[in-house]
Amino acid sequence: MPSRDVKSYLLRKADGRDEAVSRHWLELEDLYSKRLWHQLTLKIQTFIRHESFKTTGLFEMYECFIADFEHKINPLSLVDIAVVTSNEIKGPDEKIEFLKNIKDKVSSC
Repeated sequence: MPSRDVKSYLLRKADGRDEAVSRHWLELEDLYSKRLWHQLTLKIQTFIRHESFKTTGLFEMYECFIADFEHKINPLSLVDIAVVTSNEIKGPDEKIEFLKNIKDKVSSC
């Protein structure tokens, strides 16, 4: 698995955005740093459905952030996040591959 610099990713996303969106990114970073996985999962589930977030790249967020701790997320919550994320993937083959990977991850739980 490639090494991820999650903290830098989150701080980069928080920088240069309107104050409300920036605050959400900083809250995600705080929860991640404190390893509060349940609270972080709940925040992500809310955040990815927020209107101002829809244009910021859910798939990128998944790859750069969520994939780092997906094994700590409740399987049902992971599927919920993955389904919302998959709606952003344009190609049907890529979408199917992404969801199959999620299925494999939650099947072992």
